[in-house]
Amino acid sequence: MLQFILRRIAISALIMFLGSVLMYVLTINSGDPLADLRESRAENRQQLMDARTENMGLNDPWWERYLGWFSGVSRCFVLQCDLGMTRDGASVNNLLLSAAGASLRLVTIATFLAIFIGVTLGVLSAIRQYSGFDYAVTFAAFLFFSLPIFWAAVLLKEVGAIRFNNWMADPDVSTAAMGVVAFLFALAVASVLGGDLRRQLVTGAVTFVVVFGLVFAFDQVNWWVQPRSGYRSSSWVRWPRWPSCSS
Repeated sequence: MLQFILRRIAISALIMFLGSVLMYVLTINSGDPLADLRESRAENRQQLMDARTENMGLNDPWWERYLGWFSGVSRCFVLQCDLGMTRDGASVNNLLLSAAGASLRLVTIATFLAIFIGVTLGVLSAIRQYSGFDYAVTFAAFLFFSLPIFWAAVLLKEVGAIRFNNWMADPDVSTAAMGVVAFLFALAVASVLGGDLRRQLVTGAVTFVVVFGLVFAFDQVNWWVQPRSGYRSSSWVRWPRWPSCSS
């Protein structure tokens, strides 16, 4: 067993080493690190090119540069990583720590949301077993579980970040969008609460009216840009003056 484990570790280390060599070769041949300076019109362009060439060791053989990078990476085993500098002189270690912090926050929030949403939908599906809501949740779970993660991530970035950011620049909800949102909420609430057909229709109608009214009101007061529960101006709310301790 020990020999098997050691052999697997050695094979894994060899694969990682060969993979790093391949990625390094592909990276150094993917573009010209001096391209931006070649197009520059600065008077000291040649000095800048010479300085970058010296800092990045572009005149050295590729294998010598790789060994320098590998020696810095190997010191990570003793917690003294040295991943080098970017072409602009920024520390790769600092950039990596900054990106790792953002990724950690994103993963933590996503994990808690996944647990909360998953448990909530699971409980509601169990309560409304074999109902339309149960079948819809089960279908959605299988659908999203089958989707490639990278493809779903690209869609979420496109819709939840880029398009949503563009929409926030001038938020406006059309009447059709209000109706669709209200209908989806009404369908979900009616499916969860259940009951006979009459009760579901009444529940859905009330939910539709309430949600449509809320979205319409939020759109009228521009709540999407300035979320608030009310205006704290003199014409809307007058906050009482509490007597001071001295009086």
